[in-house]
Amino acid sequence: MSDSAYDRDYFAWLERQRDLLGAGRLAEADLPNLAEEMGDLARQEKRHVLTRLVVLLAHLLEWRHAPMLRGGNRQTNIADQRAGLAARLDRSPSLRPVAEMSFADCYARAVRAAALGSGLPAETFPNECPWTLAQVLEPDFLPEE
Repeated sequence: MSDSAYDRDYFAWLERQRDLLGAGRLAEADLPNLAEEMGDLARQEKRHVLTRLVVLLAHLLEWRHAPMLRGGNRQTNIADQRAGLAARLDRSPSLRPVAEMSFADCYARAVRAAALGSGLPAETFPNECPWTLAQVLEPDFLPEE
């Protein structure tokens, strides 16, 4: 194992790198590890958006196909996921095309989650998502039968 500050005390390393970058002292910064951390942050942001999209789609599928699960709590969960997803996409607009390109994959994952969450067979749900990303993000959208 390396004996670098990065490996010994990650938090202290982060603060030091922040201070160095803020002071414009790039020559002293740990650029290789900073680059790696930036890549990790980008992947984390992408994962966060796609995970929220899967959860939101699963909740919408359950709302549509399992009316017995409807209620204030389910509607609150939908609103929370939607707001969190919209906030991330507003903060990082370049993730919107990522969400668009991954929409079908997210939907497939959402079908599996909705089947588990509702107890309904996966075949209950459409093979392709009946909604667009824009509809899913619409604050008042709730799919009806």
